[in-house]
Amino acid sequence: MELPSSDILLLIWQLDSFLNLQAFRRLVDPEIKRALRAVLNDNQPRVVHLADLHELNTSGFYGPTDWVIDRPLVNKAIKQLTPYLQQLVPSFIPPRRSTKATSTRSATRLPFQETASLPASEQPQTTLETPLLPFRFDHQDGITLSDFTTSVVTSTSATSLTPKSLTDQLSGLIITHPNKSPTIAPMASPEYPVPAWLTMPRNVSHAYSKTQYKRDAVFILHLASLLAAGDLPWARPILLESDYLNARAVVSCLDQTKHSEFQCKVEEHMHLPSHYASDADSLERFLNRFRAGPSNTDTGPEAPHEPDTRQPQPEDPHPAPEHTRLYGQKAVLNVLPLCLRGEASTWYIHLSDDVTEQMQDSIDTFIDELELRFKKNPFLARREAERLQFRFATENNLSLSEYLERKVMLLREANILDEQELVSRVWEGLDATLMNTIDPEGLRLREFTYLLHRKEAPSRLEWMQNHPRSRKDTSRSKTVERTDRTTERKEKTLTTDKAVRQKLKDCLRDYRHCGGPHFDFDCSLRKPQVKAFLTRTSDSESEVDTLSETDKQALRAYRRSIADDEYSSSASKN
Repeated sequence: MELPSSDILLLIWQLDSFLNLQAFRRLVDPEIKRALRAVLNDNQPRVVHLADLHELNTSGFYGPTDWVIDRPLVNKAIKQLTPYLQQLVPSFIPPRRSTKATSTRSATRLPFQETASLPASEQPQTTLETPLLPFRFDHQDGITLSDFTTSVVTSTSATSLTPKSLTDQLSGLIITHPNKSPTIAPMASPEYPVPAWLTMPRNVSHAYSKTQYKRDAVFILHLASLLAAGDLPWARPILLESDYLNARAVVSCLDQTKHSEFQCKVEEHMHLPSHYASDADSLERFLNRFRAGPSNTDTGPEAPHEPDTRQPQPEDPHPAPEHTRLYGQKAVLNVLPLCLRGEASTWYIHLSDDVTEQMQDSIDTFIDELELRFKKNPFLARREAERLQFRFATENNLSLSEYLERKVMLLREANILDEQELVSRVWEGLDATLMNTIDPEGLRLREFTYLLHRKEAPSRLEWMQNHPRSRKDTSRSKTVERTDRTTERKEKTLTTDKAVRQKLKDCLRDYRHCGGPHFDFDCSLRKPQVKAFLTRTSDSESEVDTLSETDKQALRAYRRSIADDEYSSSASKN
């Protein structure tokens, strides 16, 4: 047999890498697999040369490689391989092209192919125009090739992972039998780790979408590149080789546009202070979620079913699992935009359609977008945290619980994530009386918070004994207003009493005319008096006295009569 060309050899290498995935390895004919591996072993020097030329890894066939060289296994590539495979295996028979009649009879799907909600007969069907790889059948049950109907179906309305390489062609191959519906049970194999989205079609978690799962795969590859460059050495024992291989398999199914989009998202996420690889605990939770795989559906909860105990279920990173479990992720995502108010509501309205569609994929994406826009500047958060203090004298304005919650939140926004550092800074802002009752050395944040609440009451009593009158002016606004009203009422009462006492003092003597206990001007028997005012005008004024001489004499006589009456009245009393 003639030697394969470099292009054919590279395609064989890529195809062999794909077939290492367990979902494909269990379906492909073992004879074809052995023939492909024999070709690679016989042409090992040429494979090494191709690896150097394309900068590929030759230490093993670690999953798909088309994402590295940007040459996916499309229909044309498989058409080129078909004649060579016929030379390798004489018994090789390419699968027949499907027809529309046979496509509509398909009812079973592979576990990694997501089907649409419409019936198969109503979905638009498209067929592949090139032959696929041969698949072996279960000969133990006496089933031959003539007993099966093979059809290739791809639904344009299906909400799947939209692979653009060999996975796109293999995922539609459906094999049915008149008396038996074949099932593909996942097989554990440490040698060939399989992505969770291939082996776990069902998952009890509904908070992890497929879009987020694919973006996390891109993040793992980005993290692996950082480890290769010598960054983040503490993450090297946490990231397993199986995680890296599964991520490569998932990314290989992405087209270039989606891969670039997710890569930009990953780079933006790495600039956040609390990204997935910010500390060991966060990375461990992230990898556990990735290993468990995405949800089977994003539209709501499913009927209860037995989870796969071989894959640990991830912890929900956000405090909303109850709402998601009760109403479904889609319902929660539909309500979240209605909960935005003020500036957040205006920001959401002016977002582009692409961004809002991505935010509707998962709650994690929604929260990430909110953090990118509204998260506090770390420098400002650090300064605000340093100014925030708890004092018993002002606890009516800031309680201990409010201080703890606010202080920890500001410190985390300031990129202070070490738990011992958080405890130390919270302890430094406490009142001296409470601070002296706790030694923060070696305490975790949860233990430190528990001790604070236990020591709060006795420390307050001790502080009140040392400062008995220090809290009079620290009451809230309502108390201050009430105190002001009371003070005003007291001052008004004192002023009124003083005026009454002054009046009573002036009325100690009786009225001179009638003898009654009242003022002279309040007596009803008092005669009206006419007061005259003498004014001196300047020489420049031209005004003249308008009273005649007769009127002046009458006025003098009237004054004398009044004076005589007053004199006689006083004399009679004496």
